[in-house]
Amino acid sequence: MDHLSIFQVTASLALVLAGIWGVGKAITYWRQRQGTNGSVKGRRLQLLETLFIDTQNRIVLVKCDEEEHLILLGAKGESVLQGSYTKHIQKVA
Repeated sequence: MDHLSIFQVTASLALVLAGIWGVGKAITYWRQRQGTNGSVKGRRLQLLETLFIDTQNRIVLVKCDEEEHLILLGAKGESVLQGSYTKHIQKVA
């Protein structure tokens, strides 16, 4: 192999790797814009924190319209522990 073909192979590999990196960045950007990974500006609902109590129960802190709500999620139902909306959430069967 001469120096020109080694350079061509190296340049081709670099171009392919840069293309794969660019596609990965584009997919990450698209997911963020869709709201699947992070929050999009202008959305009303955000998941701030999750705390697992045991295997069947967890507490989540959500923010909606600048108000935070603490919700207990469990196998037997869901209920709002703290927040401006204190009515029980409809239980899932």
